[in-house]
Amino acid sequence: MRVYLLPKPTGAAAGGWLITLADLIALMLCFFVMMFAMSSLDTGRWNAVAEGMRHALPARDETKAPRPEADTAAKPLPTDEGLDLGYLGALLSERIAQDGSLSRAVVSGRDGSLVVTLPGDLLFSGADAMLRPEGARAVRRLAGLLANVRNEIAVVGHATRSADQDGWAHGIAAGSAVAGLLGEGGVRAGMRVLGMAAAPGRADGVGLAATRVDILVREDGVR
Repeated sequence: MRVYLLPKPTGAAAGGWLITLADLIALMLCFFVMMFAMSSLDTGRWNAVAEGMRHALPARDETKAPRPEADTAAKPLPTDEGLDLGYLGALLSERIAQDGSLSRAVVSGRDGSLVVTLPGDLLFSGADAMLRPEGARAVRRLAGLLANVRNEIAVVGHATRSADQDGWAHGIAAGSAVAGLLGEGGVRAGMRVLGMAAAPGRADGVGLAATRVDILVREDGVR
């Protein structure tokens, strides 16, 4: 009798038995799952086993920490988008009309900006840039109204030129004094301060006194 030896499989055919073994294991797993699903659970024995494991294992503190309650008084986060100037102008006009310290302030729209004008004789005494008590009070009240405004704000000081006084420098000093007090009152940092000078005794084209400080509020938010 002749015995023929088959050649040893090589390559991909060498691992073919693994596929058969995997199929067998999968079938056995399905069989036992089906048997368990068809059986009825002995509740008494199950509870006994669970109780024994509970005593054998170390106790664990299952006390739940109290959930934090929502802070209904929390303020919403401010956005960097500027307020609509029409809405802001109406709101400022209403608040200024109710505030005696700002009775001489003028709210107007000019060159795409909302402008709050404070006359020079309310703010300053004489030619220096030292704020009067009444002027400082008015600026602080205005700062309270603008503290939460995210729009870009600029302060322009207008002064009168004279032979012994540089109107532009005086305008810068006046604008800086008002801008500093606005910043102390909570208005966002980064305000631009500008100075402008006019001829003596001459009002500008918008019908306002030459000596004054304008607070310009633009549509864009501060970057």
